[in-house]
Amino acid sequence: MSKTIAFLFVLALAPAVALAQTPATEPAPPAASSDAFAKGTLGLAFPVTLLSNVESVAGGGEAVQTIDFIYFLDPKSALDIIVGLNLHKEQVLNNAIPPVAEDKTLLGFALGLGYRMYRKPHGPVMMYIEPAAILTWEDTSNSALVDIALLAQLGVERMLVDWLSVSGAIGVGVDFTNEFKDIQLATTASLAVNLYWR
Repeated sequence: MSKTIAFLFVLALAPAVALAQTPATEPAPPAASSDAFAKGTLGLAFPVTLLSNVESVAGGGEAVQTIDFIYFLDPKSALDIIVGLNLHKEQVLNNAIPPVAEDKTLLGFALGLGYRMYRKPHGPVMMYIEPAAILTWEDTSNSALVDIALLAQLGVERMLVDWLSVSGAIGVGVDFTNEFKDIQLATTASLAVNLYWR
């Protein structure tokens, strides 16, 4: 009987002894940020419109939506080229009595440049600081609708898979409009989906 108990005891301990003798595996290193962050990498950033960014433009202009072209100078810095175009042909009523419909074409554009400086990555998450300047002209027929914005933003970018990420940024900006008669200091916020390639 004692031999049977000893045999069952040894049989029960065998898996634990085998596990104890198995060499411990090294923990996996944290995921690298991405191969995308290297000199010569190109990218497209598609901004997601936030409720706070939706505003009516006084004077008959229309907001110009933008996309960003990213070009990496090295793994820690990139140029952010901001472009946008709005071409709108419509029929409007004039002030005649009775009102008469007439065709109107509105042309607006945006052009800007930012310099994105990345900090050392923490796994798939990178932080960056970006100063930028953007010129927006909602309606080229009205010089009062020229808008110049100077921004400074702090952002976070998270790689989802290789060459695809999401980013968000907050900051502050100074806005000059109406031929520099209107000056506004305000906070800014943005979200974007980023696609990279080389």
